[in-house]
Amino acid sequence: MFRFALPAAALILAGAGASAPAGQRANPDQALIDKALRDFTAGAKVDCVRHEDVSEIRTFEDTILYERGRNTIWRNNTQGCKLGRDDLLVSKTLTPSRYCAGDIVQTHARMGGQMTGSCTLGPFVTYTRTAQK
Repeated sequence: MFRFALPAAALILAGAGASAPAGQRANPDQALIDKALRDFTAGAKVDCVRHEDVSEIRTFEDTILYERGRNTIWRNNTQGCKLGRDDLLVSKTLTPSRYCAGDIVQTHARMGGQMTGSCTLGPFVTYTRTAQK
């Protein structure tokens, strides 16, 4: 089953990425991911996130942030993605109504709709908003 991974009205894509392991090139937009997660604390890894729990999706070069309201973000470092700034994200889910590690993600050009790439979702790291002091 293909499901367009679109939050409520539109998917806003922001071409960025995750931190690179030693020996790999640095991600030019790591600062954007750091900023999005700065008031959050990393928690448990989970294999799946329910579609209904996701209110917004933000994509970066090889990282996708699935957000639930203002207090929870699931970070997914994809396997093999190069998400473009103007690509639409299409998920081929193996488990109905959930995004899961191992699902295939395809990217499609916004203009024309041709497929521009594909990759696999990794595990989801749960981030929760740090309590205000």
